Amino acid sequence: MSLTDEPSTENTQKDHYERIHATYAEHYYDEFSTEYRRQFFFDYLFNGLDLNGKQIGDLCCGDGVNSLAVRRQFPRAMLTGFDISPTAVKTYRSALHSHAYEVDLTQPIPEVYIGQFDFLICIGGLHHCVANLPQTVRNIEAMLKPGGWLLTVEPFSGSLLDLARRLWYRHDPYFDEQNERAISPRELTTHALEIERLRYAGGPAYYLIFNSMIFRLSKSLKAALYGPLMAAEHIVQLLMPRFLAAVFLARIRKAD
Repeated sequence: MSLTDEPSTENTQKDHYERIHATYAEHYYDEFSTEYRRQFFFDYLFNGLDLNGKQIGDLCCGDGVNSLAVRRQFPRAMLTGFDISPTAVKTYRSALHSHAYEVDLTQPIPEVYIGQFDFLICIGGLHHCVANLPQTVRNIEAMLKPGGWLLTVEPFSGSLLDLARRLWYRHDPYFDEQNERAISPRELTTHALEIERLRYAGGPAYYLIFNSMIFRLSKSLKAALYGPLMAAEHIVQLLMPRFLAAVFLARIRKAD
């Protein structure tokens, strides 16, 4: 696959992420959050799938932690990163020794990316695209090959806890209220994109381990809480009601 860099449109989400990138990476890309992703996101999303030999697009790729997880499990996967942040794109290229491109998913995708990917992965990125989520979904549909998959985890708008989340987004400088909100799985579907698998999740470790930035937890405190909270998370996941779920995990497939 031959891909070329395309300029992306400037917007406030780009500027916001550039400002908080170092703090974000410190909390979301450390070994504790990475292991949370493996156990509670990837084990579910990758179950029964073989990504070896497939073209994988990592949307809102950040520094590449999700692509590194794919590579560990599927060493022959062919990975390409996409992010609005030039800092993230540069770091991804260095970490993965793979292509990465600066793209604003809320704008029409350049033609060079259309029909290129067997899988698109996005972990907590699409809720940053709500300024024009319909266009983002059209881009996803266009980028996937027929029969391709979107594997995603996003904050869930149908939870009773969403009011607290919206208030937090309004007052916390780490969030961009105008460009971030929880979403529904149905917002990611079209006539050609259908949900194949869906789970609702998010217990104590989701908040305090995976989202430690929100609560400003130090790494030492995070390390102390890690063992008991991860054990509790496995139990909570068995009992998680949809109306209290923080996030949804979805496998969405494009029609053949």
